[in-house]
Amino acid sequence: MREIRPVARRFPLDAPPDDRAEWREVPLEERLRAVWEMALFWARLRLAEAEGRGERAEIATHRLLPVAKKRPLASSGKGKG
Repeated sequence: MREIRPVARRFPLDAPPDDRAEWREVPLEERLRAVWEMALFWARLRLAEAEGRGERAEIATHRLLPVAKKRPLASSGKGKG
């Protein structure tokens, strides 16, 4: 068996990264799209898990997008993070 080598980290172990600073630099519309994609991912995962158990999950993925697009921020003038 070959030796497993540690993966290099982009920050020191004694100082965790400030992910919030990076996240704030991303445009608001892009952040909202990422949150929507995460919600869709988790909803699909929960549906697959429930289906695997033979259950019916009370999750409606087709309802996520209309809610996300109900009021686009760019057109309201509030898209300034």
